[in-house]
Amino acid sequence: VILMLMQEGHHEKVHELYNEMCSEDHCFPDTVTYSALISAFAKLNRDDSAFRLFHEMKENRLQPTSKIYTTLMGIYFKLGRVEEALRLVQEMRMQQCTPTVFTYTELIRGLGKSGRIEDAYSTYKNMLKDGCKPDVILMNNLINILGRSGHLKDAIKLFDEMNLLNCTPNVVTYNTIIKSLFDS
Repeated sequence: VILMLMQEGHHEKVHELYNEMCSEDHCFPDTVTYSALISAFAKLNRDDSAFRLFHEMKENRLQPTSKIYTTLMGIYFKLGRVEEALRLVQEMRMQQCTPTVFTYTELIRGLGKSGRIEDAYSTYKNMLKDGCKPDVILMNNLINILGRSGHLKDAIKLFDEMNLLNCTPNVVTYNTIIKSLFDS
């Protein structure tokens, strides 16, 4: 119900429903509820509400999921608060919450947009060491970052690695490589 209301833009009703839920003696928000609310607030650019719920969740001794950490990391990157995004990654690891391919994609994308190309590439290498398999979206993002920043050799190397990783290039991959070649 909360997700439907958020999608329809009924923010006040969501707050009412959430407050009603919290005021019930037998009904407390769980990780799924917090995850849905944090994701919805992030999509609506209500960053302060997303962070408030994150802190509330931890105060209630609930463990944030990788999806929650990834969502908040994306907000920090969007706001240009790179160091805070990286602190979230550290917190995530300290809480033994395993990053997913979506987490790594958000991290690589955020580092790339903030001009930290080498950090983005080393994050990819660390991801592989950690045993996380990249998907085509992650690879396209990293190839784009490398290509745009003039690291054409690395972009082509990454493209060549895709088959070894059982990650099939798509039309976006080919377009990105072609654009990188023309721009170089």
